[in-house]
Amino acid sequence: MSSDPSSPPPVRERARRALRGEITAQALALFSERGFDAVTADELAEAVGVSRRTLFRLFATKEDIVVAAFENLGDDVLAALRERPAGEAPWTALRHALHAAVATLEERPATFFELHGVIAETPALRRRLLEQRDGWRAAFVEELAARRAPRKGLASELLATAAVGAFDVATETWARTAGRRRLSRLLDDAFDLLGSGLA
Repeated sequence: MSSDPSSPPPVRERARRALRGEITAQALALFSERGFDAVTADELAEAVGVSRRTLFRLFATKEDIVVAAFENLGDDVLAALRERPAGEAPWTALRHALHAAVATLEERPATFFELHGVIAETPALRRRLLEQRDGWRAAFVEELAARRAPRKGLASELLATAAVGAFDVATETWARTAGRRRLSRLLDDAFDLLGSGLA
C-alpha cells in the first residue's frame, strides 16, 4: 500500500498503472479461456504486445498479474479508513472504509466473477491473494493503532482480521451466487453478524 494515498501519483506512474491494468485485463481473458497454468509467460507477453522483460518489470511474478486487479482496493480502503471521524468506533470505521472497495467491485461485476473463477481454480493464486490480504490486515492494524482506538494491540488485530474476513466471505458469496444480492448488502450482513457476536 502507498504511504500517502491522498497524493496523486506522477504522470509516469499513472501511465505505468494504465499499462498494468491493460495487461491484467488481457491476461485474465487468456487465463479464463485456457487456465492459468496453461499460459506461459512468453505466450502472455506476446499476446499482450510487450516483451517478456517488460512484463516482468511490471509484475514480479505471473501470479501478480492476476492479483494486481485487487492492488488498488487496499489503498482505497486505507484512505477511506483515514478519513473516518477520529472518535468513531473502529468496527464501524472499518465497515464504512471497506465499502470503498465494494463500490469499485460493483462497477464491474462480470470482471470480478471471471477473476474469481481463475483464482478459485489455481492454488498458487489463492496463496498469493492470501498474502495480499495479510498486507491489508497489517495496514489496518497500524491505522487503528494510530487512531488510538482500540488501545490494546490484540483488539486491533482481531478487529482488522475480522473485517478482512467479512469482506472475503461477502465477495466469495457474491461471486458464487453470480451477484444475486448486492455486494454492499452482503458486506453489511457479514458485519452485522460479527458485530452482534462481538457485542
